[in-house]
Amino acid sequence: DPQASREWAWLPDLADAVAALMRATWPPCAVLHAGTPPVATHLDLAQAIAARMPGVRVVVNNAPCDPIRPPMASCHPGPMSQTRWTPLDAILDALIRDGVPA
Repeated sequence: DPQASREWAWLPDLADAVAALMRATWPPCAVLHAGTPPVATHLDLAQAIAARMPGVRVVVNNAPCDPIRPPMASCHPGPMSQTRWTPLDAILDALIRDGVPA
């Protein structure tokens, strides 16, 4: 589904956020979710990758698909919402520039 959205996090950012989450204090019965990184749709991600790859274009399949739940988040502010997430554009630039090992 091109419009489905996902959280996209750079592993070093996520590791720092999880470490901070382990040290955080929370109200009783708080609902915690280890994630609130930036969200992008599948189409946005595909277009961002294609924009960095000469000769690559995005072809959208509009076939019906099962709904995908939206990203989750904690109901209380905390380390995951306070983390300085590396922007998706910077992550893609680094991965494409440095290559991804096979």
